[in-house]
Amino acid sequence: MDEQADQNRLQMLSSPTPLARWRHFLPDESGLALGRAIAALRDDGVLVLASGNATHNLSQRAPPGAPPFPWVRAFDDWLVGRVEAGDDAALVDYLAQGPDAARNHPSGDHYVPLLVALGAAGAGARGRRLHTSFLDATLAMTAFEFS
Repeated sequence: MDEQADQNRLQMLSSPTPLARWRHFLPDESGLALGRAIAALRDDGVLVLASGNATHNLSQRAPPGAPPFPWVRAFDDWLVGRVEAGDDAALVDYLAQGPDAARNHPSGDHYVPLLVALGAAGAGARGRRLHTSFLDATLAMTAFEFS
């Protein structure tokens, strides 16, 4: 906690293990459960901020300025639709339901923070897209707020 800050902060690292073992450490449904476990902090005025990427495949990046690959755009469009609908079941089951999900997220480390934020917003929460941009054809930088 920062005594001079206007707001208390607590930094959490959700993946202390090597990325190769990520899904064994924190399965996707656990990200949502972690968010729900800290949801009550919002009543105390705590801002829950989660950082990740809507898509994150560094092994297939293109040169800077390249447009997003179709499979990146398709997953990002699916993600926005599911977040705006508040479809936690589909978001947790993204590897089976999201188009080219495993290609867009070879590991879950950049996806699971979205589930934590959704869970922290409380049951029945829906997200609203605040921003979308793409980097190197494979990184979707879509940002949401949840209510």
